[in-house]
Amino acid sequence: MIPQSLKQRLKRIYNSILERGLEDHQALPPLSRNSNRGRLKRRVGHNLLLRFPDYVEAVWRFLEQPFVPFTNNQAERDLRMMKSQQKISGGFRFRESAENFIQNIFFNFLKYT
Repeated sequence: MIPQSLKQRLKRIYNSILERGLEDHQALPPLSRNSNRGRLKRRVGHNLLLRFPDYVEAVWRFLEQPFVPFTNNQAERDLRMMKSQQKISGGFRFRESAENFIQNIFFNFLKYT
């Protein structure tokens, strides 16, 4: 387990980085817009910075629950070949192929629950 003091320090650093990022984005000139309607567009990084505070628990979940991976790359890799097969063929010609596909999805689901 990670010591509580280290978690608190990491979270303080994280919050200061978010604050600095927001300050930097707010100091940038606004993006031009094509019409006078709607709200001003923001940069992608600015939108992301604004969303982080809403998902604090999800961002830090890997610290609180060690079994949760830092990224979901492995889950995406496990499903990539199945999805490619589905895109290429557009479906399944044989019932056995469809059953194998469903079985792979089921086993991947069990792997991450």
